[in-house]
Amino acid sequence: MRILRLLRDKAELIRELFRSSTSRRGPRLFRIFVENRRQGSPTNISPNIEQGGLGLPNESYYRESKHDGIRTAYVTHIGKMLSLAKIPNPQQVALK
Repeated sequence: MRILRLLRDKAELIRELFRSSTSRRGPRLFRIFVENRRQGSPTNISPNIEQGGLGLPNESYYRESKHDGIRTAYVTHIGKMLSLAKIPNPQQVALK
């Protein structure tokens, strides 16, 4: 978050998002890479964009009932973060 306070405009934000998306270190909002779909075939490549990490340890935390308590606390936390960011109706937005 410290880096976001140092950015002066949208152009710098875009540059930072691209830099972090192509870096192999640290967390990213998204990742851009090219993958060879078939070994030994340099013409069979595919561009990929992946979402950054999940907020919870893995996808099961979002759907399995055994994680209800953690998920509820997580939504509350997200609501508090949205409130600090001055987002209107933070708890309702966090539930989405």
